[in-house]
Amino acid sequence: MNHTDETEVKVTEPLSVSETSRWIEEEEPEAPKKKHPYIQIPVIISLCLVAASLLAFFAYKIFWIAEPEGVTWVWSSETDNVNWYFEFQDENVFKAYIGSFEITANYTKDKSDSDVNKLLVSADVPYAQSVGCIFFGAEINYKISGSRVAGSQEMVITYPDDPEGQEFVLTQTEKSESGLALPEDFTADEELTGEWVNIYSTDDAKQTIIFNDDGSMILSEAYEFANGNYTEIRRNCTYTVENNELNITWIAEDTVVHQSEYVIKDGILTLDGASYYRADRDTATPDQK
Repeated sequence: MNHTDETEVKVTEPLSVSETSRWIEEEEPEAPKKKHPYIQIPVIISLCLVAASLLAFFAYKIFWIAEPEGVTWVWSSETDNVNWYFEFQDENVFKAYIGSFEITANYTKDKSDSDVNKLLVSADVPYAQSVGCIFFGAEINYKISGSRVAGSQEMVITYPDDPEGQEFVLTQTEKSESGLALPEDFTADEELTGEWVNIYSTDDAKQTIIFNDDGSMILSEAYEFANGNYTEIRRNCTYTVENNELNITWIAEDTVVHQSEYVIKDGILTLDGASYYRADRDTATPDQK
């Protein structure tokens, strides 16, 4: 073998096992470093626990809510054998229902004492001191128990000024119905149909009558007071008309049918000794036109 051949043999001679292993170790690329999550797992667990706690809290409040709003309450009078229905609505509006009567007033709540829940229904209601077990202008203590979702709540109310310490139990119920049925084969008097306003009405005290063309009728007295309170006494009725005579029906403790004659002359309705003008009439005087 000449010198050239000997060199070629040395160049092409295979590497030993140890040399090969060392070459692989030196040439193998470095594995990328493991990245940590932006939010650590303990933080995620903590956030989930907080969210679960909040959901549980709100579910508890909805299920066991202990305020009078959002429910129709009924109180049964054993003395009169009638049911009174009450609602405490948004914007401090109080509603009371009996038969086809609907009374609107205002109420306030006092949360200054965390141990006692207090409310007061406005005394600005004419002709009456109370509706059912709700006395106007008197401080009321209330306590609510039971599940609203299950429809089993009770509200016990007492009056701190009551020497006998009576307890009145109101229960959660469905919205009350008036029980009035529209008259069959009703024929309206087109001259009578519409809204009428008592001629002595003012912006602060307004009495109206509405005759609808389906036989339903509304008698309303509404009052607005300087302190911002509002009161309305509404009597939902049905009526029939024949030969200028009305048969008006409403329900209070019992069903009442009231008969009355009416006269419409020169745009003025005379009914039961009172005079009314149409609500949409042009009241401008000649010198204002």
